[in-house]
Amino acid sequence: MAQSESPSPQTEPDVEEVRLNVEGEDWTVTLLGRAGGAAAGAAPLLLVGFGPSGASGAPPTHEALIVGRTLSGVPESSLRRAFASASRFSAPEEADPVGETGAGRS
Repeated sequence: MAQSESPSPQTEPDVEEVRLNVEGEDWTVTLLGRAGGAAAGAAPLLLVGFGPSGASGAPPTHEALIVGRTLSGVPESSLRRAFASASRFSAPEEADPVGETGAGRS
């Protein structure tokens, strides 16, 4: 089989979290999900969460998408950039459904 016809690689085993120190504060970076990479030309994406280290079991406070197949393979510099541009984490069950903001309700 020619290299261009080879099947996409399987997801490699990975770590579920890594530590990151930003300006003297320790953060835990957690793998929340994966997308892309299966189709030709589709970038593999990781959804990562950032939470203060030591907050075991607590949900992350921020989240970001980064390009990569495995969390362990993402360079620290990429994690730092993702942390700097991360948005506030909103757990799915805490998300405000469309039209349910309470505006105009009595």
